[in-house]
Amino acid sequence: SATIGARVINKCIPSDATHREAFRLIAQAAMCTCFFNREDTLVFVELAIGTPVDTLNNGNMQKPARILAVDSVNTVYLTVKDEYAGTKTTYTAADVESGDTALVWSVDNPLACDGNSVAAWLLAMAQYQLDYTLLERGNPAREIGDTATVYDAYNENRDAVIIREQYIYDGTLSAESKGWG
Repeated sequence: SATIGARVINKCIPSDATHREAFRLIAQAAMCTCFFNREDTLVFVELAIGTPVDTLNNGNMQKPARILAVDSVNTVYLTVKDEYAGTKTTYTAADVESGDTALVWSVDNPLACDGNSVAAWLLAMAQYQLDYTLLERGNPAREIGDTATVYDAYNENRDAVIIREQYIYDGTLSAESKGWG
């Protein structure tokens, strides 16, 4: 998108980075994710819960959603080390209330140009507290980054952003999807 395309990142990909790691660093520094779509085109999209485009309920799930409550991170340390310029800067984003213990996530990304924004974005991503694993019929029209409403065994209908989809064809189409909410 034009929004992601307008974001500036540093040009210091580590010399020992694999292609996969380079794309991960680029996407993280641009505050988005990337994947290859059905047309084998590399696509960069933002991960944010938006308007649901799909509903996952007992009608299209093989089993109730598995939900894992993850530890909430409330502090992110982002280290930007440019091995070519010989500089190292650490940025911090925190959402710690008085009396709380800091639950820290340390991230190294030499491509992060706007370190404060990237650290804040990483903190927002780390604060998704529910990790969904969904065994479902599959919906080929749904993409990574789309939002789906997930019905669970506790009769809670929550929205989750889809972060991974794996389709399986063994005579019938099924899928294992992951989402954050």
